[in-house]
Amino acid sequence: MRTRRRLAAPLAALLALATHAAAQTTPAAAPVQTVAHTAASAPRLQAVERTTPVVVDGRLDEADRLFASLNEADIPNAGWRVSMIINRLAFLVDSGQFERAAPLLDGAEEAAKMNGNPYSRQLVRTFRYCVYRRTGRQDEAKAIRSEMLKHADDARTATIDLLICAGELDDAEKLALKELSDEGFQSNFVWKLQRKPLSSDDNKFWSAGWAALRQRPAIAKEFDRLGRDLPDHLLPKSMSGGVTSGMLM
Repeated sequence: MRTRRRLAAPLAALLALATHAAAQTTPAAAPVQTVAHTAASAPRLQAVERTTPVVVDGRLDEADRLFASLNEADIPNAGWRVSMIINRLAFLVDSGQFERAAPLLDGAEEAAKMNGNPYSRQLVRTFRYCVYRRTGRQDEAKAIRSEMLKHADDARTATIDLLICAGELDDAEKLALKELSDEGFQSNFVWKLQRKPLSSDDNKFWSAGWAALRQRPAIAKEFDRLGRDLPDHLLPKSMSGGVTSGMLM
């Protein structure tokens, strides 16, 4: 089953970024004029690989310091930098560090406006809404809600995830059912509703929210129409019931 995963998942993001960074710094692939740049950037890029086990081990403060250093990596690819900025914000939101995430929202929004795409800009909107809701800034959340929902088509799954984050299951259900008119979202819908997560990096809070959605009759009916649970014998034993997914950059 092929699915478009959201940018924010920390573990998948770091693994993908490590590969992406290595490709950028391979001498055979890099233009001659970037040799000095890639040599200077090597310590920063190595931090990507160092961060992965830190995230897995739950050393959140150390992981955030490494993410922060990657935000300042001397990389000319502006899109890569936007990914790093949003991945740090996502890591904090995914790990429930909403107060720490709040000061990063404006910088992430500016980076996405300047060098991002509609998908990255919607991710920032959804993170902002979730952070506001989870830190008691209800008036500010209300003020941006309509704008966030207006752009839901730019990042369908992420928008539903962050409605779950905000505790708005009724609206998450309505949006999920509405977005099923898009064939690309249908595969995400089936993926997210699996009884056993198909990714080792799926956020447990979002997964619990999707599990609650699956108990709703309208959602269950659409799941049965579109797919089924992946049988246990098809899940790698090494993942204890889950498989690692990739990430679209």
